[in-house]
Amino acid sequence: MTEIKLEASAREGGKPNLIRRQGRVPAVVYGHRRDSQAISVDEAALHQILGYGSNALIKLTTGNAEDTVMVKEIQRDPVRGGILHIDFLSVALDEVLTARVPLILIGEEDVSETGGIVQHQLREVEVECLPTDVPGHLNVNVSDLRVGDHISAGDLTLPVKVTLITDPDEIVVTVVAPRVAEVEEAPEEEEEVGEAPTTVEPPK
Repeated sequence: MTEIKLEASAREGGKPNLIRRQGRVPAVVYGHRRDSQAISVDEAALHQILGYGSNALIKLTTGNAEDTVMVKEIQRDPVRGGILHIDFLSVALDEVLTARVPLILIGEEDVSETGGIVQHQLREVEVECLPTDVPGHLNVNVSDLRVGDHISAGDLTLPVKVTLITDPDEIVVTVVAPRVAEVEEAPEEEEEVGEAPTTVEPPK
């Protein structure tokens, strides 16, 4: 496993906007056997580390303290997309944790050639394992699917030491005929003309 290092500075007071103008990102680290601590990290270094994936293990150094952390939450500017704040979760390498793993579809073009349309319904699954075993992502091969076929969370191939927490019956991807896809999109078109759409909070 590649060791990823990131240096942080303790943050005592200071307005977040001022910290960002200095090229740093306000952050907090909390979790395994440690008190929550406000910190800041270099923005350029952070972007480089995020390239390793959302579940990468990071050696976070703050003064004389060192934590093994994972990215827990990222708050972004809704307009510009820049990182406003980041939460780091301190973990113990010998203790099981739960994590969300992104799903990446492979073979969509093969389905299109047979006249089907792929509908990606579940973008990530929750798993349980040691921090060192958390996958960066899971590939979902849909190349052999035809209209009417689907893949559920329970059909996914997980690494040996990883346990699925998400309901195995939850649909990850399904293949529909073009006409079915058009009918499902029709209510959205009517909604734009008529009443304002209702916002539904995602389940927690």
